Amino acid sequence: MTNLLRTFAKRQVYRASIWSLYVREAFLLLLGRDRLIYSERAGALVSGPGFQRAVVMALHPDESGLTFALNAMKGFAANGFFVLAVSSKRLPPWMSERILAHCDHLIERYSIGRDFGSYKLGFSWLKRQDFYGGLDTLALVNDSMYYPQSIAAAINEMLQQDAPWMALHENYHLSQAKWSFSNLASMLRLNLFTYRDLRRWLENPFGTPPLVPLAEQLSLDLS
Repeated sequence: MTNLLRTFAKRQVYRASIWSLYVREAFLLLLGRDRLIYSERAGALVSGPGFQRAVVMALHPDESGLTFALNAMKGFAANGFFVLAVSSKRLPPWMSERILAHCDHLIERYSIGRDFGSYKLGFSWLKRQDFYGGLDTLALVNDSMYYPQSIAAAINEMLQQDAPWMALHENYHLSQAKWSFSNLASMLRLNLFTYRDLRRWLENPFGTPPLVPLAEQLSLDLS
């Protein structure tokens, strides 16, 4: 009974902490903090005009995981992506210099909305660029995976598939602290966005109504 009560208490504390986070971020959204940018700088990569792929890399890096995030940036750059890195915290100079060496553009923003906040800001930034209309592939990536140096080959293999969208994840991803992208994958798997335009939803999640599917009368062969 004691263990049961202890488990119940831990769950209630966890739920309370989650709800307090939601309330805090909702208040900050009302203040417009989701649009607060500390700095943005051009990176060392120079993607030529007319490129058709872009990646928004959501970062909340630490020293131990930075190498894997850089592997991902190198892999996307090798496959012809414009690499937009969006950090949800201020970066120390040594870290920003390493990231700038492997991206086209780096934005440091106010921390709100976790990875989704970075995706939304990055997507809005891309839409203001002249090259946005020529994009045919958009990748949303975070730094919570252990990307190997060979990730470029996996990205290239995914690009060869004929599918409207794809996801790459680790089987223990939900056990990590940074799990917001897996929530998006779960919602897609549960068909919550089946009748919504994904790009419009990313830009305006509360103002994108569902698309009404065309009614289809199936035939019933009784012969």
